[in-house]
Amino acid sequence: MTTLDEEKPSSWKMFDAISRSYDKTNRLLSFGIDRSWRKKMKRFLPKGDIDLLDVATGTADQILAFETPRPHLRSVIGVDLSPKMLEKGREKVRRLARFDHIQLLHGSALDLPLEKESRDCVTVSFGIRNIHPFQTALKEAFRVLRPGGTVLILEFSLPSNAMLRASHLFYLKHILPKVGKWVSSHPRAYTYLGETIQSFPYGQDFVNALQSVGFCSCQIHPLTGGIVSLYQALKPSEP
Repeated sequence: MTTLDEEKPSSWKMFDAISRSYDKTNRLLSFGIDRSWRKKMKRFLPKGDIDLLDVATGTADQILAFETPRPHLRSVIGVDLSPKMLEKGREKVRRLARFDHIQLLHGSALDLPLEKESRDCVTVSFGIRNIHPFQTALKEAFRVLRPGGTVLILEFSLPSNAMLRASHLFYLKHILPKVGKWVSSHPRAYTYLGETIQSFPYGQDFVNALQSVGFCSCQIHPLTGGIVSLYQALKPSEP
């Protein structure tokens, strides 16, 4: 039987298959809260004019959340392995006429198509758990950040409250796969989603991973009772 870690490198094919229904399904399965999670990340962007990289950008939802209203983003690059998710993202960017400073590129989080120390901020929203090994993706984020740059990672986690945790696990195991399959017509996608949420390191374990590749000043910001966590960390400034 294929393990989750073995399945992750080809997960982009699954995202290709659900690209047209992806945004609609996210709104439904999160009861629309996913939009507020993405908007909250905007509060932690570095001040001033910045060059931003969004990894596992998908349909560009996170980029467009940053753009409403537009902050001080000098340039924005989104990278993803799924061509059809990127196609959907480009459609959304063109529709909003905000494409002069935004590029959506096909590429891997494990080997980013960017120069060393070329970005002020790297963001990843609900994508780091689909990357294997995710530690390599963190190393790549560290590489492309300028000294003093910020990494912001928004990812599902498990609540510490016992009742909320039990309810959330029930939802992940029994409700999310059925509703996701019905809406997306994909037999595996949302079972896979629930499994990755339950198995991926979160909280202090994920902070330890950030620190192991060199990030400092790591902070955890739990959202919605800990169903989601926003991780904030810095690349040390040069002496």
